[in-house]
Amino acid sequence: MGATTNTPPLVPPIPNPGGATPGPVAGGTTPTPSPLRGVSSRNPNSGRQPRPNPGGRGNPKRARNSWNDRIGIAWRAVFPPVDSKQGYDASIASLREGVSRPVATGGWERDEMPSLVLVYDPSDSEHLKAIIALRRDARFTAATWVFNCFKVDARQLDKRQRQLRLAVFEKDGQLVREYGAKDLRKAFRSMETAYMNATKRHLSKVIPHLHRNVGAIAYCKEKIAWLEQRIVCHDCGKAHKTPETIARFKKDMARYEEALAGFRN
Repeated sequence: MGATTNTPPLVPPIPNPGGATPGPVAGGTTPTPSPLRGVSSRNPNSGRQPRPNPGGRGNPKRARNSWNDRIGIAWRAVFPPVDSKQGYDASIASLREGVSRPVATGGWERDEMPSLVLVYDPSDSEHLKAIIALRRDARFTAATWVFNCFKVDARQLDKRQRQLRLAVFEKDGQLVREYGAKDLRKAFRSMETAYMNATKRHLSKVIPHLHRNVGAIAYCKEKIAWLEQRIVCHDCGKAHKTPETIARFKKDMARYEEALAGFRN
């Protein structure tokens, strides 16, 4: 009743951004590190080892780990940029203005990294299906965490510009390429170019580390929420000794977030 709550082991340390990429295994595939070593992917409260390769033969694009369902893309909703004119004479400017202008002159708030801009109509079911399919691409989802990700409601644009599309921009706002509804997944190629120009790193080589860090953060958030509901026993009203464990999870999560930030500069 008032006994200490059993909690799963914490997630292991994550490699530093400068660490080596896991070496190839027999068959020519690269293993994807698991964000949940020591914890079963089916039952977070067990101490059993999960499958050593949740990505399916080292390919995070075909990941089967249930934790991928809890990892999303951090899209930020923004208004379309307007031109420099004031008052009623102002008109909608190009998307490039949002990622190239300073914030003080109408640009979107961002850091010194490349950007993704998604234009979609939230009332269009076909647009939503395409975005859901894109999110299920674990490789693409992990890569977005080193980009500024913006989404624009197409209904605010001219009717000729309301089609679903995804634009990839360099960190200085130069357009790399824009992709239509049928080619959204191909945007990863341009993302590799933009990331290389910004950091001098190969995006495909850091994907395993991004995937593991983001998964570890999702795991910590889930366990913190689970433990916070069990600080006080619902039956006897006595306090469990879980605050210390919550603090440990928060400390670990901060370390994973710091490691993730290391790939953004």
